[in-house]
Amino acid sequence: MPRITISKQTLDHVRAFLALGEQLCDEQGEEATLDLCAETLILLGIRAVLDGLWRPQEPDIHVQTLHLLAAAYPHQVLPFLAHIMREGGKAMRELEEQEAPFGFRPQQPSPPAAPSL
Repeated sequence: MPRITISKQTLDHVRAFLALGEQLCDEQGEEATLDLCAETLILLGIRAVLDGLWRPQEPDIHVQTLHLLAAAYPHQVLPFLAHIMREGGKAMRELEEQEAPFGFRPQQPSPPAAPSL
């Protein structure tokens, strides 16, 4: 496994975060290690940077980017998009099956009350 060099301060932060990582991994039945914790934090950081770059953009920029990616890497992008569409459609169908219809439900008629004596 490749190694990276980080400052002592960053290593101390990762070690401190390991306690939280152990708790999260324990809930999922996994073993937390310092390497796994560091890798997870790096991947989350990359995701946060991409979110920061991508989210503020207008939808047209997203579409143009997708066109450029598909033109440059058609064998990777187009099957990936097909997979996303399949999975998204499946997720939407599952969500629709779980959701109760919006609105009021008619009240069921109650049996007539017994006469009081």
